[in-house]
Amino acid sequence: MNIGSEELEKALRLLGGHLRLQQAVPMDLVVCGGAALLVRGLQTRTTQDVDILAFMNADRELVAPVPLPDNLIEAADRAAKTLGLPENWLNNEPSARDNGLFQQGLPEGIEHRMICREYGSHLRVFFVGRLDQIHFKLLAAVNAGGRHLDDLLALAPNVDELEQAARWAVARKPDPVFVQSLSGLLGYLGYGNIAERL
Repeated sequence: MNIGSEELEKALRLLGGHLRLQQAVPMDLVVCGGAALLVRGLQTRTTQDVDILAFMNADRELVAPVPLPDNLIEAADRAAKTLGLPENWLNNEPSARDNGLFQQGLPEGIEHRMICREYGSHLRVFFVGRLDQIHFKLLAAVNAGGRHLDDLLALAPNVDELEQAARWAVARKPDPVFVQSLSGLLGYLGYGNIAERL
């Protein structure tokens, strides 16, 4: 099932409701990807899932979303059954492993560009900003292309934003094969001058 803006809002409200019924500790999730693009009005396409980039702790620090708490998994499963969502509609795939986005270092200042939405008393979701999505989508476009490249183009980055994202990507993954692929993509997009400066 593809998730649009309306389905996403229903799913997150229901998720927050189940967390409250379970008397779980209130949770703060940081979300990137298609769900964040939808909520922030940066893309109109549907998404397949909600990508948890990080948790925010009580000190407002970002922490790795590993492992996902049992209460959150149970609440997500209940919401999926009610709404007919895919089994893994809520996941920590972007930051689940040692080479994940969180583990390898997030763009500087990301916490200042997020917006917060509350879904009841037990769930707040922080959706990452446009500049950070440019970083993540450039990296994903190099690795996988497809919808990530479409999303990057829809974000319409300017040359400064694209260069900032490219330098971040190279700092995370400085191996020559990746840098060559990144340079090729930048050239394809008409920004070969950025590739020459990396």
